[in-house]
Amino acid sequence: METEKKRNTWSLTGCLIAFLALVAAFLSPQIAEAIDPPPVPLEETVVDFAARLKNAAMAKAKGEDYQPPVVENEAQPSAALVPLVIGVGLLGTGLGLGGLIRGERTSLSAAAMGLGISAAMVQWSIIFAGALLLILLVVSVLGTLGIEL
Repeated sequence: METEKKRNTWSLTGCLIAFLALVAAFLSPQIAEAIDPPPVPLEETVVDFAARLKNAAMAKAKGEDYQPPVVENEAQPSAALVPLVIGVGLLGTGLGLGGLIRGERTSLSAAAMGLGISAAMVQWSIIFAGALLLILLVVSVLGTLGIEL
């Protein structure tokens, strides 16, 4: 009696995709820095602000309403990085689940699901850590100014 060899295509594909998502999740700050354009120098920002302030003062002196120039804020290329990493991680998780449903090796399916969920969790933990640091910074500044919460 010959046994049919099962293929683990879905689980292996899920493992590879989820692993790439996990690597991208850990490296997302460096990836964002690499793909975003360089920030505008501080001197240029200060000069632009001074020019707008001068134009507003001149308009006020003439009794006119100052209409600031419309500046379109372009979205950074890294704005899609977080949803992309989470989506790719969940894709790996889905492929692992599909492999489990198809009867592929349980260990490979579990590895794909674990890696995919880990990629999403790492990305969310980076976001939550940044939010927590921002809250702590605001609270410490308010405490320094003598404002109690």
